[in-house]
Amino acid sequence: MKKLLTLSILVVLLLIGLLIFDRQQPAPKERAKPTSDHLKTNAEVTTATQATALPSPDNTNAFIRPASIGEEQWGRLMLIRQLALAQNQPVEFYARAVDQNEQPVGGARLRITLSRIDEKMFETTNFLSRKMGDEIIHLSLELTSDMNGWMHLTNITGKALWVEDFAKEGYLSKSYEGGVSYEPSGKRNPISDILMTNAWNPNKGYIFHLQRE
Repeated sequence: MKKLLTLSILVVLLLIGLLIFDRQQPAPKERAKPTSDHLKTNAEVTTATQATALPSPDNTNAFIRPASIGEEQWGRLMLIRQLALAQNQPVEFYARAVDQNEQPVGGARLRITLSRIDEKMFETTNFLSRKMGDEIIHLSLELTSDMNGWMHLTNITGKALWVEDFAKEGYLSKSYEGGVSYEPSGKRNPISDILMTNAWNPNKGYIFHLQRE
């Protein structure tokens, strides 16, 4: 009976920890100011914004349990860390730029914000002293359409992507509001615009319209 009671208490504490963590995640429209990391690319992201590999437990002492923390509490903290890092999921975003005649437009610029968990913050036990929400970073990225109007963002992980601006000199563009959230379960959800479901289809892509001035 005592063991069952102890197990129940641990489960309740874990659920409380997860609820507190989830409530600290910003809504898509309440994004913090993007960082100064800018990319102009139609290719896979291979810069420093790419997901950083975590240290291997076989060759690092980054996660030796401090003497001030009990084994049960330490186990809960490591689980919370694991769940936080799991929020970074593979990002696939495909889009096309077309004119009023549905013809491809090259050289159009798409600005997006990618929100993700800062994996470097969890590389050492320093994450124990972080403030809730500090682990979320916002990358400002810029994609440029090719001669066939295509743009894409791949080979990077994140938890949500939001369209900020779409334009090309000499063209008029309507305002776009929407994005995609990437769930730990692998599920993807459109934000604001249901047509964003095409954004993870490399054969369709989300269509951005332009009209000559």
